[in-house]
Amino acid sequence: PNSPLFIGTNAQIKIMIMTSLNNFFEQTYKSPNPVIQSSIATENLGELQRDVLVLDGSQSTSDNTINLWNWSIVDASPAGGNCGGTLTNPANYSTGKVTRYNPPSIGPFCVNLTVTDNTGMMATSNYISIPADPQFSPPANLYAVPVVPGWVNVTIKDIHGIGVSNLSVNYIVEYNQFGDLTLSKYEGMTDPNGNDSVEVMSGNGTIKIVSGQLSPIELAVANTS
Repeated sequence: PNSPLFIGTNAQIKIMIMTSLNNFFEQTYKSPNPVIQSSIATENLGELQRDVLVLDGSQSTSDNTINLWNWSIVDASPAGGNCGGTLTNPANYSTGKVTRYNPPSIGPFCVNLTVTDNTGMMATSNYISIPADPQFSPPANLYAVPVVPGWVNVTIKDIHGIGVSNLSVNYIVEYNQFGDLTLSKYEGMTDPNGNDSVEVMSGNGTIKIVSGQLSPIELAVANTS
């Protein structure tokens, strides 16, 4: 018996059907060509703005009609944004000729597109790289609470509730009735968990805690030692 014919994933095939009445029917099947276009759009979330990733596959071509667009989006931060290597994070998926994707982190990301036409032929593009963008998951919440006497802890989280690192925090003396309110520092930086802290060295009064465009917090403090 003849061995089965191997057809490559992107191979073009031609099928000819001959009936007993010597009628010939011929159809050529050629893989479609997925084409990715990407852009960044900005959404307003009240006082906060964030960036979203817009993926557009409308420039993909086929000799037939494309009816499925399947997107694969992988956080490539462990790979340093290298889309040609091994991607260890699981993929997120989206569908549609044009799709808006709200990333759960700042990236970078690797994206590919699989298109399928009405004959069932499909093709998958290579990955493209989407650079990291801090506004994909911007700082959204500023918290400040007194802890052990004389200390204040500050936490900044993004829109997904994850701590944001390397953000500047300013501590401003707002009310100092007796003129003796001093702090251990007046500017700090959040750690990898989004935290910073300040000690009240002497006195009592009110301080304002400020970070970027986030709503500031006013907090009564006192040194109790």
